[in-house]
Amino acid sequence: MALEGLHVLAGYAGARGYKDSVQPLITKRMWSETLPEAGETTNVAPRAGDVAGQPVFQLRCSVDAWISIRPNPDAALSPRAFLPADETVDWFVEPGDKLDWAPVDA
Repeated sequence: MALEGLHVLAGYAGARGYKDSVQPLITKRMWSETLPEAGETTNVAPRAGDVAGQPVFQLRCSVDAWISIRPNPDAALSPRAFLPADETVDWFVEPGDKLDWAPVDA
């Protein structure tokens, strides 16, 4: 089944103690959420930790979208970012951040 809407995977990028070594970007997955319609995640970015690494959202959307990532996001307002359809994008986030999205044509 094809993805409809936006999918968010939250986790950690690398481990701070090993920041100079080669590793996969997302090393520990914490939660994921699929938003079939424009809106905001119910979950928040995980807390930062010396062992876990930097919090990150991995995003993929079925349509071109505007995204906003912050504690109280609003994809209709600046600052916002463009997320192209059918591409996976990794986005470093701050602990407690949420994501809001809206289709570009909305």
